[in-house]
Amino acid sequence: MPNSTQTRTILNDKQFQILSAALHKTFYQTDEAVAQLVIDTGLTSAQVRNWFNHRRRVLREKEFEKRRIATKQHQQDNKQNSNYLYSCPLDNEGSSEMASKSLCSSTASSSYSTSKPSLPPISSMFPEIFNSEYDYTLPPDVHPIELPAHTD
Repeated sequence: MPNSTQTRTILNDKQFQILSAALHKTFYQTDEAVAQLVIDTGLTSAQVRNWFNHRRRVLREKEFEKRRIATKQHQQDNKQNSNYLYSCPLDNEGSSEMASKSLCSSTASSSYSTSKPSLPPISSMFPEIFNSEYDYTLPPDVHPIELPAHTD
C-alpha cells in the first residue's frame, strides 16, 4: 500500500460521546446539525460526515449479520423438527415441549399431523373445467392413438 499523506483522526472520549448521542437521536444529520457538531467537537465537516457514514455502515452490517444468524438458526430448527417432532398443544396444557408423535395422547386428531400438506383434487380446484355434465368421450371421427405392442 502506498504511503498516504492523510492521517487518521482518532476521536477523544468527549467527541465520541457527542457524535454517538447525535447518532442515537437522529440517524441522518441535517446540515445544521453537522455544523453544530463541528462546533461542539472541533472536527471538520468532512470528518463528522465520514464518521456518521462509517457508523451507519457498521450498524447496518451488524444488523444484517444478526438477521443472517437468526435465519440460519430458524432454518436449522425447522429442519430438525419438521419430520418427526411436533408440538402437541393438547398434551401438558401450556407446555411447549416437543413430543414424539407416538407419545402424544391426541394422535387421533388430524389437525396435528406431521405429514406435508397435500393439494385437493384438481377437479375441485377447477370445477368449471371438470364437471359431471361434460361428456369426455371422443367424437366418432377421432380415434385414440394406439401404441405398438412392446416387444423385448
